[in-house]
Amino acid sequence: MKNKLTEDMKAAMKSGDKVKLTTIRGVISELKKQEIDTRKELTEGEIISLIQKEIKKRRDTIEFAAQ
Repeated sequence: MKNKLTEDMKAAMKSGDKVKLTTIRGVISELKKQEIDTRKELTEGEIISLIQKEIKKRRDTIEFAAQ
């Protein structure tokens, strides 16, 4: 899963997609933060859970900005 995120980040860099690049960098950063905090490598399930949490954060931010 982490490798896929890294590959997607590289593809976003090459294509110049700044929104996608910023989003993927944020997710990778949060993954690394969680791994440092828990002092263990995250499982696939934990990574998916973290990504879902990040999606919810962004949706809430968009909703708040729309008000």
